[in-house]
Amino acid sequence: MNDFEVGDSVLYIPTHVYGDKTHPDCEHGVVSCVKGNRVWVRYVSRQGVLQANGALTPKENLVKE
Repeated sequence: MNDFEVGDSVLYIPTHVYGDKTHPDCEHGVVSCVKGNRVWVRYVSRQGVLQANGALTPKENLVKE
């Protein structure tokens, strides 16, 4: 399993896309907080803007970019 740190660029791969990193439902983001086994990610909007707040995201759905 990946160990994440604040500032890591990540790709969120939803479970329903079965690992397809090119699926349009995947999202790019930056790790904003790590607390134990929990990771918060600030995602990039469709307009290319990094969101102000992080979203709690399952580690198993994230890969480092």
